[in-house]
Amino acid sequence: MILWFGLIAMTSCSRTHADPQQFSGPMVDVPHSAGSSRRSTDLQTADLIARVKDVSASKLDKGLPAIRFEDWVRENAGPDWTISWGFTQGGKDVANHVLDSGSVDVRGDTKDGRYFRVSIGTTTTSDNVFLFWLNGAANVHHRWVGLEHLSQLPQLLHHVSQSSHTSAGQK
Repeated sequence: MILWFGLIAMTSCSRTHADPQQFSGPMVDVPHSAGSSRRSTDLQTADLIARVKDVSASKLDKGLPAIRFEDWVRENAGPDWTISWGFTQGGKDVANHVLDSGSVDVRGDTKDGRYFRVSIGTTTTSDNVFLFWLNGAANVHHRWVGLEHLSQLPQLLHHVSQSSHTSAGQK
């Protein structure tokens, strides 16, 4: 299920368990209170999105500055981009102490049709929430260009922005 805050769209999505040991990038280990099972799913989703927004960008990619991830995204996207935050539900693996997994998805859009998406993986165990770089891409010249590292996003957004202005100027 995808819950987009601000867009209020819901869709169904199947996803495999996100095992934090599969990923070579840095992970953030955030303490988690075991009594949270009483909170509603909406509050848990809002909490995960807040944790991702508040995590230091440098903890998700060593090449990034030590500022809040949300601030880093907004700074690099610029004022022309509308940023939305959502959550994609993943699987549970109680045998391996994974109570929940998924991703916090960031989408940026402009009025002229440019867009990008970035996904930060989340794995919740009985006592921790792990946050890690999962994947991302941007639409460049009407095709998706994937990101191997989060630190590639600013350059790609700058390229997308320059391409858009050049195309508009040529018309």
